[in-house]
Amino acid sequence: MRTNASTAWDYLDACRFVAHRPGPPNDDDFAHLLADMIGHKQLRGVVVRASEGAPRADHRALLLRWYREHAVRGAVLTDSVVARGGVTALSWFGVPIRAFEPDQLDAAFEYVQIDLQQRVQARKCMEHIVSWVDRI
Repeated sequence: MRTNASTAWDYLDACRFVAHRPGPPNDDDFAHLLADMIGHKQLRGVVVRASEGAPRADHRALLLRWYREHAVRGAVLTDSVVARGGVTALSWFGVPIRAFEPDQLDAAFEYVQIDLQQRVQARKCMEHIVSWVDRI
């Protein structure tokens, strides 16, 4: 697991799991998160547990460009109807991303194509980073 002041993330094979605290990350935290992601060329999916907020517009633009360029599927778990609507709108513009309610983790795993055999381990990974973020 990797962490900074606002975010925790980890990898399982070709999938990245991310959880962040409420509000957008600061520039240093975001740069650290993005640099680590860019270094993993084999990624095919990202699952994010979003917590009361979204990346700033400039951060979002960098992420969206990365998603498009690498054809990586993104699944965002959030209880915010507004955030889910925003994610849905992004998908209308060709970004391979989809929003889910927090209790739809299995559907998110399906969307990012995590193998059935790896879902127990993926769930543990997600629970671990979420628990870390919820403590800070």
